[in-house]
Amino acid sequence: MRQVVTAKDIERYQNIIKQNKVQGAVSVYEELRQKGYGYAGWAHGVATGESVTGQAALGFLKDTANRKLTQAEMDGIRIGMAEGYLKALLQNISDGHGKTQSDITFEQMRNFHKDVFEKHHLSINNWTLETPMYLLGKYGGGKKAQEEEWQRLAATEGYGSDALMASMSLYNMTVEFSGSSITVNRQGRFIAHNPWDPSINLARGLEKISGSGREVTISPEDKKRASSWLYHAAQYKAMGAIFAEAQQEDLQGISVHAQNTRPDLKSELSERDMDKMLEDMYASDYGQILLENVEKQYEDAVALEEQQRIQEMAQQQSRGFGRC
Repeated sequence: MRQVVTAKDIERYQNIIKQNKVQGAVSVYEELRQKGYGYAGWAHGVATGESVTGQAALGFLKDTANRKLTQAEMDGIRIGMAEGYLKALLQNISDGHGKTQSDITFEQMRNFHKDVFEKHHLSINNWTLETPMYLLGKYGGGKKAQEEEWQRLAATEGYGSDALMASMSLYNMTVEFSGSSITVNRQGRFIAHNPWDPSINLARGLEKISGSGREVTISPEDKKRASSWLYHAAQYKAMGAIFAEAQQEDLQGISVHAQNTRPDLKSELSERDMDKMLEDMYASDYGQILLENVEKQYEDAVALEEQQRIQEMAQQQSRGFGRC
């Protein structure tokens, strides 16, 4: 449960950032993370560049900026984001009559990201969450779906295996938006093809069979937008570090917050690096869990295909009897 934050706390945090700049922002994020504020965990990883999710966000920003960002600009963006976060929390405090236990919403987060990026002559499209969330809102459930997805991401605090799963699900979702169509349920909510959760795939298939699900066509412009995001996101580059981090936190109990996890991590992985990374991944306890999920997913898919085959045979027999 989140701890209460007051206007006096925000004033103290603002002074810490004013005095200590980026390092002040890092310490503020860490304190708020320890108080249960999920966004602070994600932001901590971006401010320090220590988490894989943080590295991915920074890499996406630099890849899409179309110019070289100076260290001064990067520090200005980091400080601006921290100040924007505190202003959003201060609004929650005002709405809560002097205190709050509510973290920021997706809309609040997007607003201050947009303001900070534009102040530095960038665009909201330089934000790693903008395109996936835009597409989810447009095609898969509107603002409510966006907020639920953000709360799911925030709950992981940006570190460990939960963050891995959430990040890869977001990536896989955008892969689907880069195709011709997606599947939604009768409420218009996106049904993902999620390799980490075979039950979702089965539900998706059953929605189609029952007729309660439907296909939604993605426009050519949005397919291109999704493909461009995937190109710059390049999540596969960070997979090795993600698994190393997840194992450290979940299997060995080592706090990634207290150390620079991979100071020698290359920005690009060679084919040999990728092979070794995958070998280590599947040999790990965590990798075994993923393999079990994939096997279960395959079994469900085979069962679904067999069910469809039996239905088709029954329909053919029924038509044959009708001719007699």
